[in-house]
Amino acid sequence: MKTNTFSPLRTSGRVADCHVVIRSAGERTTRVCHDIVAAQLNDPQRCTVIHEVPFEAALRRSYEVGLAAGARWTITIDADIMLLSDALTRLVEVAEAAPSDTFMIQGQIFDNMTGIFRAAGQRVYRTSRLATAVSLIPADGAQIRPEFSTLQAMERRGFRSAHVKNCFAVHDFEQFYVDLYRKAFVHGRKHLEFMGQFLQRCGDLHTADPDFRVIARGLWDGAMSRHPVSIDKRVFSARAPQALVELGLNEKPVMTDAEVQAWMRPGAIEELVQLPLPMPGRTLKRRDRIRAIMAEFGLARGAGVIAGRLLTNIGGRLERLARRE
Repeated sequence: MKTNTFSPLRTSGRVADCHVVIRSAGERTTRVCHDIVAAQLNDPQRCTVIHEVPFEAALRRSYEVGLAAGARWTITIDADIMLLSDALTRLVEVAEAAPSDTFMIQGQIFDNMTGIFRAAGQRVYRTSRLATAVSLIPADGAQIRPEFSTLQAMERRGFRSAHVKNCFAVHDFEQFYVDLYRKAFVHGRKHLEFMGQFLQRCGDLHTADPDFRVIARGLWDGAMSRHPVSIDKRVFSARAPQALVELGLNEKPVMTDAEVQAWMRPGAIEELVQLPLPMPGRTLKRRDRIRAIMAEFGLARGAGVIAGRLLTNIGGRLERLARRE
């Protein structure tokens, strides 16, 4: 899909004519995501949370909500996103600066799984074009990336997508283990271009952060599976909990009121994009090993090899801890 990059203009500094749709599939940060959006809008009525599965249904419903609200811009945000301060104001400024044939505008997020900034998460849609887009959403399960497929179809009709290189949010922090497992499983097929970052980050952080033990297991299972892959969380209702049992992990509890309020603290989200990076020497050595394995086995098989080695290390660590107890 052809994308356009441009520099946004500064406008009034307020959140203008927009309606925000939060797409939730039971993410642990749904309430945090909503409360941050409502605070930035200063009007909870301009924010709608939807709970639809599969993703194609959520996409369709988000477009329908935007059309019904009738605002100039419809902003969709997945509930695993936590916005930076003034993100909505800045997103609208970018949209207002876009050429008139631009249908969708997207910025970047800081992604916890990969540890990099990438285009994902929040999207700003020109509401007047959503009626056309609704008719182009693929059938359930027909595409692994339904929203991207819809945007490609709009592109063929002359309605472009645009990307800006500004960060507006963080992604996949504080999520349930089962959701991290599912995403890692799917991303192993969906985002092969990020496989090196996935595996390097798991190797660096799995000892200190259990999230990355789960992610490594999801990458391994996804790489080894020969079945069709789906982003529908219902497909993982048995597989994901079993993976947690085998990793010796209990699921995280729902976030408390105090935890939600902690993430509402000014600067709390910004701190996540300034986390210290791994030591350069260790990172370079690990990157070299990853490249060598990828060169020998190819991308898909190499991902399985590396994820398998990570899981072997994790298993050994769990066994040693069990013996101590």
